[in-house]
Amino acid sequence: MWTDRDLLTFLLGVSVMGMNIDARAQCTANAGAATYTICAGGPFTLSGSAGGGQAPYDMVWTPATGLSDPNIADPVCTANSDITYTLTVTDANGCVASDVVSLTMLPDADATITSSNAAYTVFNGSPTFYRCTPNATALFAFDFGGAAQPGSTHTINWGDGTPVDVFSGPGWPSQSHTYPQGIHTINYTLTQTNGCNDTRVYRVFVGTNPAGALVNPGSTTGCGPITLTFPIVGWNTNTPGTIYTINFNDGTAPVIYTHPPPGSITHTFSVGSCGTTSTDGVNTYQNSFSANMLVENPCGTSGSTILPIVVSLAGQADFTISPNDTACVASTITFSSTSTGNEVLGNSCDVTPALLWSITPATGWSAVSGTLGNDNGFGIGNYDPGSWSTGSSVLGVNFAQAGTYTISIVAGNACGGDTLSRTICIEEPPIPAFTLSATTGCVPLNATSINSSTSLNSCLTTYLWTMSGSAAACATGPASSSSSTASQPAFLFDQPGTYTVQLRAINSCNVPPISQVVTVNAAPQVSVSPLSGICAGQCVSPTASVQDCGAPVTLLWTFPGGAPASSGNQVPGAICFANAGSPTVSLTATNACGSATSNANLAIGTAPTVPTVSSNSPVCQGQTISLTAMGAPGVNYIWRDPSGTIIANTAAHTIPGASASNAGTYTVVAVSNGCESAPASVTVVVTPAPLVTVTPSSAAVCNGQSTTFTANGAGNYQWFIGATLVGSGPNFTTSPAVTTTYTVSGNVGGCPGSATVTVTVYQPTPLDPGVPPTFCDQSIAVALQGASPAGGAWSGPNVTATGVFTPVPGDLGVVVLTYTYVNGNGCQSTATLPVTVQSVPEFADAGTDTILCQGAVPVDLFEAPPGGTWVGAGPGGSYTPASTGTFTLTYNYGSGTCATSDQVNVQVVPSTALTVPLDLERCVDAPPVLLTATPVGGTWTGIGVNGPPWEFDPAVAGLGGNVLTYTYTNGANCVSTAQFTATVNPLPVLNIGGDITLCDQPIAYQLGGDPVGGDWSSTWIPIAPDASITPAGVGSDVLTYTYTDANGCTNSASIQLDIVPVVVPAFAGNDTSVCVNSGDVALTGTPVGGTWTGAQVALDGTFNTSLPGTYTVTYSVGSGTCLLIDQVTIAVEALPSITTGGDLDVCLDGGMQPLSATPAGGIWSGVGVDAVTDSFDPLVAGLGVHNISYAYTDPITGCANSAGVTASVNMVPVASFTHGPVACSGVPMSFTNTSSGASSSEWDLGDGTTLNTSDAVHSYLNTGTFTVRLVVGTGAGCTDTIYSTIAVHDVPVADAVLDVEVGCGPLEVTFGQASVGDGLTYAWDMGGLGASLDTIPAPFIFPVDPVDAVVYPVSLTVTNTCGSDTEVVPVTVLPAPTASFGPNVNLHCAYADVPFGNASYGLPDGFQWDFGDGTTSTSSDPAVIHVYAVDEPVTTFFTVTLIATNSCGSDTAQQVIGVVPNEVTAFFNTDPVVGCGPLTVDLTNFSAGDTALYWDLGDGNGSIAEDLSHTFVDAGTYSITLSAFGCGFDTYTTEITVLPYPEVSFTAAPLEVCAGEEIAFANTTSGTNGLLWAFGDGASSTLSAPVHAYGSSGSYTVVLTATDALSGCPASESMQVVVNATPVAAFTADPDNGCIALEVQFQNNSTNAQFHQWDLGDGNTSGAFAPVHTYTDAGTYVVTLVAENLNGCTDTLSIPVVAHPLPTSAFSLSQEESCYVPVTIQTSNTTTGAVSYTWSFGEGTTSILNQPSITYDAVGTYVIGLTATNQYGCEDQHFEAFTVHPTPVAVFTADPIPGCVGYPIAFANLSVNADSYRWNFGDGEQSTVPAPLHVYDQPGDYTVSLIANASTTCSDTLVLIDGVVVNPTPVAAFTSDTLVSVLNAVRFSNLSTGAVSYVWDFNDGTTDMEADPIHVFPADGGTYAVTLIAINAFGCPDTVRTFVGVAADPLIFAPNAFTPNTDGRNDDFLPVLNGFVGWNYTLLVFDRWGKVVFQSNDRDAGWDGRVNGREPVIDTYVWKVLLERDGDARDFVGHVSLID
Repeated sequence: MWTDRDLLTFLLGVSVMGMNIDARAQCTANAGAATYTICAGGPFTLSGSAGGGQAPYDMVWTPATGLSDPNIADPVCTANSDITYTLTVTDANGCVASDVVSLTMLPDADATITSSNAAYTVFNGSPTFYRCTPNATALFAFDFGGAAQPGSTHTINWGDGTPVDVFSGPGWPSQSHTYPQGIHTINYTLTQTNGCNDTRVYRVFVGTNPAGALVNPGSTTGCGPITLTFPIVGWNTNTPGTIYTINFNDGTAPVIYTHPPPGSITHTFSVGSCGTTSTDGVNTYQNSFSANMLVENPCGTSGSTILPIVVSLAGQADFTISPNDTACVASTITFSSTSTGNEVLGNSCDVTPALLWSITPATGWSAVSGTLGNDNGFGIGNYDPGSWSTGSSVLGVNFAQAGTYTISIVAGNACGGDTLSRTICIEEPPIPAFTLSATTGCVPLNATSINSSTSLNSCLTTYLWTMSGSAAACATGPASSSSSTASQPAFLFDQPGTYTVQLRAINSCNVPPISQVVTVNAAPQVSVSPLSGICAGQCVSPTASVQDCGAPVTLLWTFPGGAPASSGNQVPGAICFANAGSPTVSLTATNACGSATSNANLAIGTAPTVPTVSSNSPVCQGQTISLTAMGAPGVNYIWRDPSGTIIANTAAHTIPGASASNAGTYTVVAVSNGCESAPASVTVVVTPAPLVTVTPSSAAVCNGQSTTFTANGAGNYQWFIGATLVGSGPNFTTSPAVTTTYTVSGNVGGCPGSATVTVTVYQPTPLDPGVPPTFCDQSIAVALQGASPAGGAWSGPNVTATGVFTPVPGDLGVVVLTYTYVNGNGCQSTATLPVTVQSVPEFADAGTDTILCQGAVPVDLFEAPPGGTWVGAGPGGSYTPASTGTFTLTYNYGSGTCATSDQVNVQVVPSTALTVPLDLERCVDAPPVLLTATPVGGTWTGIGVNGPPWEFDPAVAGLGGNVLTYTYTNGANCVSTAQFTATVNPLPVLNIGGDITLCDQPIAYQLGGDPVGGDWSSTWIPIAPDASITPAGVGSDVLTYTYTDANGCTNSASIQLDIVPVVVPAFAGNDTSVCVNSGDVALTGTPVGGTWTGAQVALDGTFNTSLPGTYTVTYSVGSGTCLLIDQVTIAVEALPSITTGGDLDVCLDGGMQPLSATPAGGIWSGVGVDAVTDSFDPLVAGLGVHNISYAYTDPITGCANSAGVTASVNMVPVASFTHGPVACSGVPMSFTNTSSGASSSEWDLGDGTTLNTSDAVHSYLNTGTFTVRLVVGTGAGCTDTIYSTIAVHDVPVADAVLDVEVGCGPLEVTFGQASVGDGLTYAWDMGGLGASLDTIPAPFIFPVDPVDAVVYPVSLTVTNTCGSDTEVVPVTVLPAPTASFGPNVNLHCAYADVPFGNASYGLPDGFQWDFGDGTTSTSSDPAVIHVYAVDEPVTTFFTVTLIATNSCGSDTAQQVIGVVPNEVTAFFNTDPVVGCGPLTVDLTNFSAGDTALYWDLGDGNGSIAEDLSHTFVDAGTYSITLSAFGCGFDTYTTEITVLPYPEVSFTAAPLEVCAGEEIAFANTTSGTNGLLWAFGDGASSTLSAPVHAYGSSGSYTVVLTATDALSGCPASESMQVVVNATPVAAFTADPDNGCIALEVQFQNNSTNAQFHQWDLGDGNTSGAFAPVHTYTDAGTYVVTLVAENLNGCTDTLSIPVVAHPLPTSAFSLSQEESCYVPVTIQTSNTTTGAVSYTWSFGEGTTSILNQPSITYDAVGTYVIGLTATNQYGCEDQHFEAFTVHPTPVAVFTADPIPGCVGYPIAFANLSVNADSYRWNFGDGEQSTVPAPLHVYDQPGDYTVSLIANASTTCSDTLVLIDGVVVNPTPVAAFTSDTLVSVLNAVRFSNLSTGAVSYVWDFNDGTTDMEADPIHVFPADGGTYAVTLIAINAFGCPDTVRTFVGVAADPLIFAPNAFTPNTDGRNDDFLPVLNGFVGWNYTLLVFDRWGKVVFQSNDRDAGWDGRVNGREPVIDTYVWKVLLERDGDARDFVGHVSLID
């Protein structure tokens, strides 16, 4: 058995071992919602997901029925019936989870159409019904063939122009529709009520089978690219809807046309046809393309195929270099041609071109395999392989000398060829050498390197330094390792160990590295093992681990207070300490690199004193037990419960929620510095708690009602809501406002119990009695509306229970009605509704009886007030007296109880019929017209009327329609009127423009006139019938235009015409050419001042060169017949197209990179570029992105272009990584990647494992040494590699061996061990008594505990870098026994039980008792009972002996006790023995021989006091017994009587009232014969249940005294009641009525109130003292104020507030804006609730009419306002804006008229009041320019219109029908030819068309008018700009200008044929020059393919017809002679035939 100290030591010494727990998160599956309702057949996408667990997840849906893919998260479902799917998720750890989803299918819609008389197919992807017929139309019969639910809607657009059909139901009837030839579309939408819909699109085709074919264009064989144009024919009769699909099987996409197709299709074959097979179904051709056209419609197909199309391609040069383009000297490099050639040769393809290799320089190398080939002297540029000796496809070359070499390859065939060059570098091996500044030292050691390596003739030498090593055992981290590519890096060694520094000099030659060794030492390391605490007088054996870190060490231990005090040994042995304390034990180790000290604290303690204990026992069940220990300061404590379990280690401990199991004896010991005191104990008693119940267990009431509960099971009850006390006693009455839970608590003997009970409170239903109505005092019953909820009952004056209210006439004012409602819970609520009864505000008045004349014009009868309804007349009293007689009409006004009516009699008498003239029209200049009518005697009125006699004057009336009225009054005084309209038409407004000036050119000028259709006249100038004038001489005339309009009105206008001569013709300059994007070109024309038109040119002559092409632009100067025009052609040459070989991405060590671009011949430039070899050197360029440019100039156009590529030179990364020196088997080892410049990593961890992560984490399963490789790379593919080795160890296994584990103490143990592991250290712990770091420690003696067995946990911990393992072996030390016992007292009574407690310790297992009276025992019980049978009169003494034994020995103990004889007498006195209860009795003891007493008082109470006084509460007879104890026993008993007294009780309700309120008191005492109440205010009563009201506030004590009816004993009970003061509510409203929004200020005049609650009558409330409230809705509101004081006493007052409604002002206008004045608008008044109106019109006028009209006669925006007022004087306003916009007028002229094709016409815009314009020029062109210039490209008459728009939406349009006449323009053209017979003479051939006259300008000062002149130029010759102006019959000119070279240029003579047959005649072709001496000369001859077959710069050397030495080929050739001198160039071109 362990002692407390042993247990505490064990608890403090136990370390918590970590556990590896696989805490994997649970995976989950989610299939979405539980159910979905979808349309059958879907599609519906399931939404599955997985969570938790470890990704990735496998997902499987089952079943797979209807799913697009059951193995993905979101498959598409197309199932047709209800189905449930299960989603099963499996994560990477094998966790499986599932979820389900159910799909309910709704019937799907099927919008299928069928046809009974038409065929069906799917054509061009669409379902199609078709009928094949040549007829113009075809009838189709359609039926519903699908499925639909009842109630579905079918919407069908048949596509034949018929209305859209909409059918309802599950189908639709058969339909027939007729369609014309072509393709048509049916759109059918089927909509179902379940949301499942379907939409289908069908095609309907009527037609015949199609036709069509491609036509072979010829020239279908040649060198690519080939462009061919294929005519498309035979399709004209095809039906619309026919599809044409054209396929070229060269990899391009098909071309598809819908009918009609174009007339042809052009296609370029840019790839070769090698390897392609083409067929037309009959013939098949290898290595060819085809062109195929398929023509198809639903009625059939046709087609055609063009083949073969043979395309050959020129050779393309390419080759590879192996192994690299940089190599070591004497290496062999292989060059492999990958060149391609695609030349079609008959049925085969030559894909391998002829090759020529070349290497420069020509020395330093030798070909070891393959041949270079030979061009046989034909040179580069000649790609005819027939002239070559081709080289090998693979060429091996050995390079013996270092240097740079260029390798070129030429690949060619009959279609041409290509050249490619690449550069390589050959280098010599470097020689590495270096030294270090230090190779040994202490950390940190810095060593710098000196690189003495040599590297001659190297392309690029780099250096790689690596530092690696093995760390010493004392290292704090892994050995330093690094790498560097610097030339001379420095190395830092920050860990002790042995290192190797290695240098590699790297180029393409493989040179081995060199290395040096560095030794690094460090200061020693020392660590003192932790020391276990001891008590004073004990010893400790300290241990430590010491590392010398490479140098010898000295050691010094110090032990303050110990013996010995110091030591120089690593293991100093046992050190003993006599005194308590906390000394520091230290060990210092020193070597050459420094010293280190380690300390350990040793705790030495003393045993503390025994603590003093206390508790709060006894405690009630459920309460908290408090235990407290007190002892010396600073000690700790250990508490044990009655079972001996440790429960706390603090001085004070609490045990909440005490129960019976917590009762018993608790012990505590004090602990100081690990040393324990003796134990102390305390006993705890736990008293049970009572069970409290409540009757009833719950209750339900309406708000305002009360209920009573009764508590049972305890006493002293208190009732709580939460923590708030609300009552006391067993009975509790409550009336809560909301559902409330109460807690009642009671106790028995001070122990509490509790219970809860809930009162459910049902709320009365909130009521809304509706909006307070207003009725008129007429006896008309009306039903009240709006009460909510319905079903209640009404009460009050003049109302039925169902809510029918009948006003009482004359009884005005507010009647308050009550609405009562009882809800389902039986709770009643009421609400009041104020009903206002008012006088009838207005009575209907229809006016007095009246007489009207018969007529069709309505008459408005009188009505007041307005707004009522008529019986017999229309709205507003509108009455039409259509028939004669007397009629009674009724006018009704108001509604409901306010409805009134009035009648009026209308007499209609007849009127006279009148006859007036018919409508007439007159011109404004016509004479007056006489007015007549029947019967005569009336009067005429109207504008322009005069008389009598009556006449109408058009001039006076003015333009427009004038209504003339004839008025006649008959004898009955009835007035009749009749009207007719006299329209005055204006004279036509003529617009003929201004005066005209024409040039004397035979150009017709078209006169215009607006309106058209008039006649022109002149004095002398002839005017043609088409109103044109052709100038025929200089002069002036006046022209007059006369026009009569459709109304017969005539007007005329005149202009002056001047004809002037032409002075200078227009010249646009010479034709020219420029390069695209070369900047704007400024064109100059003469005469100046003209404008330029045409593509890319601005009006000022700025020509834009941004787009390539040939442009003809026009220069125009002047106008009309003076318009002079010339044109110039500008060729914008495209820049040469450059294609580069693409961007370069190369590593810094990548070597020379070839650059390529087409066309060849350009120049490369940029950093790192070698322009000679066209290559890029990354070493020269350096790291980064470099821009490289290629510039090329087109030798023909002279246009230059450039293109760029980027060369990215990428850093070569440096591989480096770190790791620990030792890895542990099965434990992840981290490898940290410290590489630089890398983006990817590849690890080889040496055990077959590879990784691609940046850092590597790996667990080695086997032990050993492994080589780890890291290859790092960049995104550009640059790499570096580094290696390192790592040792792998396993976790050790501890195995401790002890010679003995159990024995008697003190026990000596000898140790051994058999642990397994690498690099182990050992740590022994001798159970807390000592420690050792030895592998096998010295024998150890374990001390004994005299009381109990001691278990010492001896542990061995073995440790290496992979971890540690501990084995614990318990050593048990057994004690020898110690005998100990004792009786409870030393004296005992004879024949009494004498207990002997056995307190022996030391684990005795045998006992021998001797009781001293001859009796013995071997009992091992803790207590042994013995009885001494002694009859002696005196005390007798006995010696008791106990012997205890066990395996370790025995011990003896003795005690002496005395035995006493027996004799006791009991007696006591009582006073009084009878009395009224409660009765107090005094008891006096007179017993003898006793040693102890006990009183039994007969009422459940007892006592052990000597004498006592006791009060008996309850009536009855009690027996009191006294028991006397000693060595014997005796008792004495007597009785007392307690007379009964009443238990007075009463109730008072309520206990707290307001002054004046009553309190009801009720006596609940029974068995009394008299009562007396004292109310505390001087009043009293003898009634059983009095009611009392207190007049003033205060707290009063009420006392009830009652006398028992039998015993006459009185008793009293008292109670406190509280009376609070009552407030007085008073307030006023200011104002108490008004218009909404009505703001009311309430004045609070209440007294004695602290709180105020306002009900404002409209659903709003307030707690303010004097609130201000705004009523926004009309009505009567009853406002209530509840005044309340702090005591809750209240007073209430209510008054009404009336809010009058506003009228709603509203109106609309007949229009919102106008573009014309004057304009009259009509208002439409839609105001409600008003009796009067005031209008304002925004221009100063007003009106009070209901619906006035207003006329505006000026432009502007006017705000119209209406103010509406009701009977209460309440107003509302409404505003609308009306805008009168200025009216635009469109006016324009055109000049010149007529115009010429291609020459601009200027349109002058004279419009007013407009800001935007739209011109339509009549030729399909439009413009929005205000005054445009427009050029017509076709002759004709054009109708021009101008729409002038204002931003206000107003507009005006002017249309000139055929207002612009455009005549055709001739085309000027000519050629020139030099006359040999006449010097400087040139014949001009006029090629102009459409011209009748010509003007030549020879640019030498002379002109000519002939058609084809011969002109002799000045003898000095030169270049002349010859101009030809061609003029047609309309006077329209065209100008062309050509430069003609004339003068002394010599001639060239070239034969057109020669015969190279070696007969000595005409064997050579040689053009002969006359002149051009000193000019550079080139003769070129081309074959029909454009290939140069002969070239010479010798003007005396001719061509003998041979090509590359081959015999002449008979053919026709093109020759060209190029001559150049000082930038001046000439070229002559011609043809020559080589004949036999």
